[in-house]
Amino acid sequence: MRYAIVTTTYNDEAGIGNYLENIMMQTMLPVELVIADGGSKDNTCKIINKYSEEFADKIQIKLCVAGRLNIAEGFNLAIKSSSEEIIGITGIGNHYPKDYFEKLLVGMLKNNCEVSYGIIRGEGLNNFQKVYRQAFLIRDNQCKIPCNRGVLIKKSVFQKIGYFYENFTYAGEDAEFFELAQRSGISMMCIDKAEFVWETPGNYTEYAKQTKNYTIAKLQMKETKKIVFNTITKIFLIILGILSICINPFISLLLLFLCGCVFLYHSKIKGIYSLMLYINYKVLTIIYTIRYAEYLKKKYKVTR
Repeated sequence: MRYAIVTTTYNDEAGIGNYLENIMMQTMLPVELVIADGGSKDNTCKIINKYSEEFADKIQIKLCVAGRLNIAEGFNLAIKSSSEEIIGITGIGNHYPKDYFEKLLVGMLKNNCEVSYGIIRGEGLNNFQKVYRQAFLIRDNQCKIPCNRGVLIKKSVFQKIGYFYENFTYAGEDAEFFELAQRSGISMMCIDKAEFVWETPGNYTEYAKQTKNYTIAKLQMKETKKIVFNTITKIFLIILGILSICINPFISLLLLFLCGCVFLYHSKIKGIYSLMLYINYKVLTIIYTIRYAEYLKKKYKVTR
C-alpha cells in the first residue's frame, strides 16, 4: 500500500535529524514525506534539505515553507501538498517503532476502515513522568479517539468533513477533528499492539501549561451552557465535600477514601500519587475555566 507521512516543524534543529532517521527505518516506507515548516529561525530547514538530498533515491522529502504557521495550518498545508490518498500524521519528538506504520496499514486494510491509529507509550525517567503516565496514559481511554501524533487517515476523510480547524488559540485541532469524524460516522480503528513513544511532561510546570492549553481548547470546542453547568456542579460538590468534612470529619474522610478506592479500581489509575495528580488536573481545569472564561465568547468558538 502506498502512503505519505506529514509533519510540522518550528525551530526543531535539535530533533529533526532523529525524526527523519526514525521515518527512514520504517519497514514500510512512505512514498513521500511532506514537512510544513512554520517559520523556523534556526537550521531546521537546512537539515531537512540535507536529508532530502542524501535519501533522494529512497524517499521523496517535500519541504513546504509558507511563513508563520500554527500546527493546524501546517498539517493542512502538508496534507494538501501530498499526492497520496493515505496520509500518516506524525509529530517530531515522538519515536515510532520500525513496524508502526506497517501495523497501521495492515490494520486499515484488514478492517476496511478510513482511520487507523495506535496508542501512546509515555517515556521519561523522572518520578513526575512516571506518575503522569500512570494517571493519564491509560490504554482504554486512548483507544477511544486518535490524536495527530501517530495516525493513518485516508484523504477522502478530509473531503467529507473538512481539514483541521485553524483558529485554535493553543491546541485542540486533533481532538476537535477526530470528535467530528466520530460524530460523522467515519470508520476508525485502534490497532492492537501498535504503540509509539511520546516524552511526557517532565515537571509540574510543563504539565500545568499543557493543562491550561487543553482547557482553553475545550472552552473553544464545547457548548458554553454545558461547560458552565459542569463547572458549577464541580464547584458545588467541592464545597459540599469541605462542609461534610467540617461537620463530620471521620465519616466524610472514610467515604472519600472508599470512593477513591473504587475510582482507582475502575479507572485503572495506578498509585495514590497518580490519583492525586488526576484530582489536581480536575481542580486545575476548574481554575483555568474560570480564569480563561473569555474563550467562551462566540468569537473564539469553533465554527465550521
